[in-house]
Amino acid sequence: MKRPFLAGVAVVAMGAAFAAGQTLRHHVEIKLPPSVSSERFFVRYVLTGQKLGEWVYAPPGVPSFGIATLVNGRPAQGMKAILYAPGCAVRTLDLKLPDDATIQYSFVCNPVRNVEVNGVLVRPDRLWQHTVKLQTRYTARWATQFLGLDETLPVSIVVGEMTGLSAEGRFRLAVPEFPQDSGEFEVWAKDEGTGAVVAKLVPDAPMRARMGGLAVRKEYPPDLTFTPCAASSARSHDKTGFAIRPDRSDACDPF
Repeated sequence: MKRPFLAGVAVVAMGAAFAAGQTLRHHVEIKLPPSVSSERFFVRYVLTGQKLGEWVYAPPGVPSFGIATLVNGRPAQGMKAILYAPGCAVRTLDLKLPDDATIQYSFVCNPVRNVEVNGVLVRPDRLWQHTVKLQTRYTARWATQFLGLDETLPVSIVVGEMTGLSAEGRFRLAVPEFPQDSGEFEVWAKDEGTGAVVAKLVPDAPMRARMGGLAVRKEYPPDLTFTPCAASSARSHDKTGFAIRPDRSDACDPF
């Protein structure tokens, strides 16, 4: 399988990362170029001996940061990682780690252009009257094998900015021009006030990927139609407090 230099819901795990300058023996220091904003730099990594690994955003406003490489109090022998910065290619990292040393790795940004997606939403009733913002994530299906993770733990990276939905159900996204590999873009509608997921927006075929996301392409047709696949927690309730039963086509099971 190729491991592309392309170019979860991620939870900040700052306990595993720290600004460079601290005196620690067992860590990998990742150095960033001036063009890369550290607070938007994303790493998903697995150390030898870990089953799930960790994910982390770098501390804000730093030129470099470190990731501890101890597993159960012992130095890990290796580290595999997926690294991403907005506007850059996704990169893979495969390191052998010494027993008692600091490894330095300089991230190189290979710029990638954005591709515009002009979407049209059908069945807005499936948003259950929520006012939403749209978030796009790149789900790297290939990355689970590279990191040695179970296929049920896909690597998901937020790409692009949150965008709104017009009164006519139209929206515009900018997604990176990644190679057409086994990854896909997932567009999620999130409640503007609470940030809770309301629905996944599923594109019509043939732009639909295997898991219901948007296939990675160099260009997209105009007025691409998306249908909300509503989350159960987002559904409206009747006057007695019971959730309104959706029609069967509302279910997300096929994806």
